[in-house]
Amino acid sequence: IGSIPTAYVIARWRGVDIFEVGSGNMGANNVWRTVGFSYGLAVLLLDATKGIVAILIARQVWADHQALASALAAVSVVAGHNWSFLATIITGSIRGGKGAATASGTFLFLAPTLLVALVLGLDRCFSL
Repeated sequence: IGSIPTAYVIARWRGVDIFEVGSGNMGANNVWRTVGFSYGLAVLLLDATKGIVAILIARQVWADHQALASALAAVSVVAGHNWSFLATIITGSIRGGKGAATASGTFLFLAPTLLVALVLGLDRCFSL
């Protein structure tokens, strides 16, 4: 799941080789800068969803050990994104993203209360 090169696919759909423009990175930020905000947002959401889906599948497969399944899935999906097998087949060299969006998806799914604490903490710091 992590190996699905969403940034590459979306940018290519718009006629852009994401590896040849901007930072050359296969990530939401590079798509945002080179293809447009809405496409970058789509990559961000899809990459975060990859993390969540991987954890949900792992929890179903290994129902007796949900915490371990979740942790292994989170690490695996981010590694799959960072060293994408499918992007490597497409480009002929080891390519991938930095894993920020995919890791964020796993993090938000596994620790949503921490996100609330962060937002409340930022509210206190910056008087939002």
